[in-house]
Amino acid sequence: MFSAGIEAWQRLGPMFDGAFEGMILCEGDRILAANTRALEMLGYADEAALIIDAPTLFERIDLRAERNFEWNVNARSKILRSRSCVGDPGDVWMLYIQDRSDIEAVAWQVRKQEEQFFNQSRLAQMGEMISMIAHQWRQPLCAVASAAIALQTKARLGRFDMHSDKGRDETLEYLINQTRMIAEYVDTMTLTIEDFRSFYKKDREKELVSVRTLIGRTLGIFNASLKQQGIELCVQGSDETPVEVFPNEIVQVLLNIIQNSFDQFVERKLPRARIDLRWGVRETMMCIEIGDNAGGIPEQLMGKIFQPYFSTKVERNGTGLGLYMSKTIIQEHHGGLLEAQNQEGGVTFRIGLPLIIKERNHDRT
Repeated sequence: MFSAGIEAWQRLGPMFDGAFEGMILCEGDRILAANTRALEMLGYADEAALIIDAPTLFERIDLRAERNFEWNVNARSKILRSRSCVGDPGDVWMLYIQDRSDIEAVAWQVRKQEEQFFNQSRLAQMGEMISMIAHQWRQPLCAVASAAIALQTKARLGRFDMHSDKGRDETLEYLINQTRMIAEYVDTMTLTIEDFRSFYKKDREKELVSVRTLIGRTLGIFNASLKQQGIELCVQGSDETPVEVFPNEIVQVLLNIIQNSFDQFVERKLPRARIDLRWGVRETMMCIEIGDNAGGIPEQLMGKIFQPYFSTKVERNGTGLGLYMSKTIIQEHHGGLLEAQNQEGGVTFRIGLPLIIKERNHDRT
């Protein structure tokens, strides 16, 4: 066994020496060999010194257990992880060593990369949002302009009868109605701005909200664009069970998915375009389904749609981050599930958000 372990180490030595983590080859309670990284991390000048000091190392850990151990070396915390072969105590096994600071640095890099993806996705959505604002404001702006032109025209043509009581009453009523209509449309535009401002405000903590509220906020942003393109929207759901979420992040996910359907309808110029939005409780999850009849996703691409920077919208400057960030938000930020499946002439995205089981059980008692 001893010679077999050494032979394997010598054959794979160059690969071991290039490893990021420390690696120590052991047999029972003896050290057979160690890579350069392990010697550096544990503070040994050479392999011979480590072999001599093996009892000091092994008395700190359970040699046969496959779990992690903490060991402070030169004021820096190391994580020791043993992995044994199945067999008798004399079998060859490997001890892996990682520097906690290295692990934290990698984790920090992963978090920074995720934050970068998230910011890029939000910036990409900003352009789409500006387009949506234009759609949202077009009709109320036209109505305000029409009311203002009507007032100016009547005034210039002397159509306001200010010489009789009846004429003055009619003029006053007309002015009140026109200004009320202008005020209502201004309120509509103000509400639109508030919806968008709220969307871009970063959630500081999770909130208990109903899916109906989240969908309402989403459609408050997107509904005008759907109507302008003649896309039918069917919303089905009555369950008011709250979910604990970062509301703006869930709205972002819903917008991403609806935007994908919207883009497919516009690109393919499909008649009778329709988006179905359903929600309800299934066991321990609140499930939201967004389906369309836009033709679906080619099966050879289905496995790639959640990858970063993968996009089928090259000609329309797709970033390839929308669905990737949506999956990250649902699975990592909320502990839920996000999947897609072709069906009924289109694609259906399913979102699963975990319910607060303890609180629900408590309410029933």
